[in-house]
Amino acid sequence: MVDVSGTEVTGPPPADASGVVPGLYWGVRDSFLRYVLGNPDGQLYGDDGVETDGDGMFRFPLRTLERSGPSWRIGFGGEVRFAAHFGMLDVALRHPVVELDESGGLLSVDGPNGASLPIVRLEWAAPVLIEGRWVVFPPLSTTLTEEGVAVFGDVYAAGTAFDDIRVALPADAVPEDQ
Repeated sequence: MVDVSGTEVTGPPPADASGVVPGLYWGVRDSFLRYVLGNPDGQLYGDDGVETDGDGMFRFPLRTLERSGPSWRIGFGGEVRFAAHFGMLDVALRHPVVELDESGGLLSVDGPNGASLPIVRLEWAAPVLIEGRWVVFPPLSTTLTEEGVAVFGDVYAAGTAFDDIRVALPADAVPEDQ
C-alpha cells in the first residue's frame, strides 16, 4: 500500500485533450478526511490504482461496466485506507461498485468478509455525453446508509450527507441501451 498523506499524486496523463480520465471520483467526506489527517498519527493510504489530486479527491479506476436500460452497475478497482489513533480508527474503502437507476442507487465496497457492503445512497442524475467520447454522471449526492454507519466507526448517523461522487466513462465502453 502506498502512503498518499501529504503527497500530491496527479496520476497518468489524461486520456485525451478533454482531460477526462475514466473512473469514480469521490472525496468521501471532507470533515472525515481533515479529522484523520489532523491526528498526529493520522495516515491515508491508496493502493491498486487509486489516485488523488492532493486535495482529498480520489479516483478509483474503472474495472467493469454493465448497463440494462436505465440500470447501471459500474465496478471500480483500488482501495483507500484511513488510519489514526494507533489503529483504533481503520477505515478501508475497497473496490467500490455503483449501482444506479432512475430511482437512485448505492455505492458499495468490499466488506471485511468480502461481501458487498452498501455504504452510501446515491441520488439519480442522468449521464451526459461529452464530445461524443465520454459519458459522465454529474455530481451524485450521497447519504450514509445504516451499513455505512459501522464502517465509519458509528460517528455519523444514517442519512448524513457525504461528498458527491462523479463517474466518467469512455463512451465506446458503454453498452448500448437494451
